[in-house]
Amino acid sequence: MALAVPVLAWAFLNKIWVGRFFLGGDNTDFFYWIIYYFKNILHGVYPLWNPFKSWGCLEYMDTQDLGIGNPFAQVIPILLSGGVSAYWAYALYLVLCWVIGFLGFFFLLQRIYREPRIAWLGTSLLMFTSGLAVFFSWELQGLYIFAPLGWFFGFLIGWVRSTDDRSVRKNLLGLTFSSMFIAHLYLPFYFLTFFLAFMTSVLMFAAGWFILFINAIKRTFKSMPGLTLFCIASLFLSLWPTWDCYLKLKDPQNITTFARGENEVKTGNPIVVSQDMIDTGGLPCRATFSEMSSSFETGEDYLSYAPIMLFILALLTLWNRSSRTQRVIFMTGFLLLLVTITNACPLQHFLYQHVYIFRLFRNYYFFWILFWACSFVFVMGEIKQFLEWEPVAARDRARYMFWVVLIHMSIIFYLMSLEDVPMVSYATVIASCLWFLARLRQAVHNRPNLFIVGLVFIGLWQPFYVLPFIRGVNHSQTDYVPSGGSFSYVRPLFGSGYNEENSFVRRKKYFQDESGFVEGGYIGQKFSYLLTNNLSREALQPYVRYKFILYNRTQMMDVDHMDWEKVHRVFAFEEPAALVDEASGLFSSEGTAVPVIVKGATADFKVVGFNVNAIEVSIHLDQRKFLVYNDSFHPGWHVSIDRHPVKLYRANIAFKGVWVDKGDHRVKFYFGSWIDHLRGWGVPALFMFWLFLVVAAFLPKKYDELS
Repeated sequence: MALAVPVLAWAFLNKIWVGRFFLGGDNTDFFYWIIYYFKNILHGVYPLWNPFKSWGCLEYMDTQDLGIGNPFAQVIPILLSGGVSAYWAYALYLVLCWVIGFLGFFFLLQRIYREPRIAWLGTSLLMFTSGLAVFFSWELQGLYIFAPLGWFFGFLIGWVRSTDDRSVRKNLLGLTFSSMFIAHLYLPFYFLTFFLAFMTSVLMFAAGWFILFINAIKRTFKSMPGLTLFCIASLFLSLWPTWDCYLKLKDPQNITTFARGENEVKTGNPIVVSQDMIDTGGLPCRATFSEMSSSFETGEDYLSYAPIMLFILALLTLWNRSSRTQRVIFMTGFLLLLVTITNACPLQHFLYQHVYIFRLFRNYYFFWILFWACSFVFVMGEIKQFLEWEPVAARDRARYMFWVVLIHMSIIFYLMSLEDVPMVSYATVIASCLWFLARLRQAVHNRPNLFIVGLVFIGLWQPFYVLPFIRGVNHSQTDYVPSGGSFSYVRPLFGSGYNEENSFVRRKKYFQDESGFVEGGYIGQKFSYLLTNNLSREALQPYVRYKFILYNRTQMMDVDHMDWEKVHRVFAFEEPAALVDEASGLFSSEGTAVPVIVKGATADFKVVGFNVNAIEVSIHLDQRKFLVYNDSFHPGWHVSIDRHPVKLYRANIAFKGVWVDKGDHRVKFYFGSWIDHLRGWGVPALFMFWLFLVVAAFLPKKYDELS
């Protein structure tokens, strides 16, 4: 493993340590969401609500589906509390996910082929080729989809093969923990599709494995029923945030509008996306042999990047008689390839029509990661068989030499037909040919470790040349300031301050006050969306830029028969009364009917506490008034006056309102319930417990020698 140390250092010194860690595209959003989450946690606030977006909205898409309850994510708040910048805390978390994922890949190869040299060869080639391209290009989601799978299938193999209770227990714990990760990270539908392809392949080529699997289930339930039930319960608990996110996406209270493909707009809950949208997330123009084998210029996302050494090894093993295991691995990858290319193959369209989970996808190119992983696993099995063949006779050795030269010459001629192929690709092919001939001539035949290290060294020439061309963005100076530190009585006008049009600020504005206007779509509450659909921005801005308004009177509103002209007058302060949706909220105080707009702290009004889930104000009134807080209404919000719960009303179509009596009072709006906090704190605690449980189970045990 010594070779991995300088290689790893080289790769990251060229991208991370010099401040060029790739935070482009979606990963910038993930960075801010995750840092937003953990910096609020460190301030004692469990973030459920985002008061800075769309006049306030539920954090259901931005944090709950990013799998940040897993134990390894806890390195972020630990580093933040130790003074490490947000940029480095997030970068080190991604590095940790990347390393853990490839340790799992090594674990899987070792479990399948029981040959550490082959496992190290496959891991090294994938880790620093497609795996590193994923790390620099696809970032968090790609890592989440890939990282747990090696561990899952490695533990699954060990569990089915176990012959004693101790081995069954260890592998069952590992299998459960990796399954919890899969259920918790991102969306498990990608794993379900991968597992469906695997089970289909098993049914086609190794139906007897089902019997072994069923026997393992029976043996486990019979020997350790309590532990089995505990594992099942833990798995369901790990699904809690994912299931909760799914329910919130379906909740009609939450509205999302996004562009869904060219010339198409999806309005409503984003549970089912269209086939056109899915096709744009596939690889219909990339699944060609030249794209898969060029490896130098495969598009800015480097979706099809793979080392040329993989193709050399695959072609050298064409005469192998593949085993049942190899056929299952090959077919699993092939089915994923057919699904990935979407509109270039009818399979995905058929699944979209008849299997519901296929309507929940958008980014089908994530399966490309799994396809390449299957390809490496398959080729490692083939090369193991190839290297075990010993040409004893001179005629066999001559045939071997001819085959090696023929394959390498064919690849060189193919490269010559492509454009912009770097010279290092030719050098890789020539060096590979000479290295295999050296083995044939007995130069390194009796030194298998040296031969494998040489293959890795030769195979990584080309990736090391190509990877620096993957573009990075310098975000080394960025950070996120937690929202709990300040409160503004007046929102900035749209188009000023935070909302200037440049790429950096467009990303950063997710955590600033946008006055409810979101570029390129809407994420928010149902009635806020109703306002944006029925009133112009010019009509809304004069009203929603203020956060607190005091009224003497209220009137009833009927959303089903809304008088939008009247609403326009209310928002222009031409109507003196606030609108409420319940008769119990109707009241009229004496005195002037002109609404009082709170534009800053005064002797009679002051914000004394604020975070993303709560705001508390100190208020003095000379008569009873209706206080409207222009933050979106949601059933999860509550209000108390002097620590006594009171009725919260939906006011002025979309906002929060409460009647406050004459005198000095403390009014507190707060969001969430005990079940929300149990989910937020309980799931990470469960994962931490399981991490220690699995580590303890696999620690070496010392037994007294029997006399």
